[in-house]
Amino acid sequence: MNKIKYRFVRGQIVYVYIFTYEITLSGDGIRGGKLIHRVVNGYTNPSLFITKQTFVAKHRAHTNDSNKNVLILTKPYWPPPAPPPPPSVSPLLIDYQSLKTNVAACTSASSSAIRSNHRDVEAEFPDDTSLNDSSLVGSCNGLICLLLNPPLEYYKEYYENIRLLLWNPSTRTARKVPDIDWFFFRPCYYGFGYDSTTQDYKVLLGGISAKDRFAAIFSLKAASWKIVVDSLKPAASFGIDGRGCFLNGALHWNHRHDNGTIIRSFDFAQEKFHSFSFIRHNKCNWARVGTTGNRLFFHTFCPDSQNLPDFWDTGLTMWVMMEYGVDQSWTIFAKIRPEIFPPNVWSLNPLFLDDGALLMESDRGDLVSYMPKEDTCRNVLDNSDVEKLRASSSSGRGVMVMYVGTLVSPATGGG
Repeated sequence: MNKIKYRFVRGQIVYVYIFTYEITLSGDGIRGGKLIHRVVNGYTNPSLFITKQTFVAKHRAHTNDSNKNVLILTKPYWPPPAPPPPPSVSPLLIDYQSLKTNVAACTSASSSAIRSNHRDVEAEFPDDTSLNDSSLVGSCNGLICLLLNPPLEYYKEYYENIRLLLWNPSTRTARKVPDIDWFFFRPCYYGFGYDSTTQDYKVLLGGISAKDRFAAIFSLKAASWKIVVDSLKPAASFGIDGRGCFLNGALHWNHRHDNGTIIRSFDFAQEKFHSFSFIRHNKCNWARVGTTGNRLFFHTFCPDSQNLPDFWDTGLTMWVMMEYGVDQSWTIFAKIRPEIFPPNVWSLNPLFLDDGALLMESDRGDLVSYMPKEDTCRNVLDNSDVEKLRASSSSGRGVMVMYVGTLVSPATGGG
């Protein structure tokens, strides 16, 4: 059998031996974003291969994290101001490798360097689709799932339709997910991930109908929604909300509990919720669960205060689950004291752990790197540079997510 060869501009070459024709695909992530192909042996439509699940599975197996990027969305404030401002124009796409270079050089990324990677991403979407201050549902294997919010003036009214978009920023392709009108209001909890047992991408939305709580699951392969009630009904008492983080075929949320936090999970293969883990920790203002590489992490935060008792942790404390599913493997990775925060930063939210450095977002919208060996924090992307790139009509706060450049297609059906 011949081989398909594709590469990203940073020089990594991956060979996948699955097809009878040799095709060369080049995708450069966000640096140009254009998918270029050269056809060998007369085959003219490589996109047919990219939608096949056999390609997706082998592509995932050979893809690593060397092509990371950061997506920054503008999430609207709630409640919206009066009169509501117009929506933002587009998200920001930032090359993570350039940020790492700036970290090594002890400098902050400049807005001019980022601007070369900035583009009008809405041109990549279907004609009747606008980001309109979209919310992030999840990111998996280079695909990003977005919830397209209605105009702010309609926030207090019922959702007639929940509108979702699947988008691959590296190949500049996007597809709408069929609308769903089963919810009384916007979903209470949600997530996006991959079911390896069926080689299928799935979206989970949980919320309230006119009569009951329920959840809906969208299958990319089947291109359809289905309601799952019985196995998900206990989730109403779990106290979960917001975006679940995806790892090992499951979504994860944290639920505050006496003397600690319970982590709940939803298994895409079983389509069931589970009580996944429990972490005992001191009092804190808030806690979050996330993923870094192939591991789960959890962090607590409490602002510095002279009046806090001893059973409160100040600053940011981060645990990493060294062995998935084993409670005893939770290990404290870092305790970041407020006194080493960058100037004018009140809180930090971990995004990604890479080469011993922890990348975080601040409440000001900065990207901040923490170096455990030196026990220091420094800005790698200042908020003022981010604001220069943001549309003047943008309103709200930034939401950041890390994604890996891949060739996986967002096309539905055709499994």
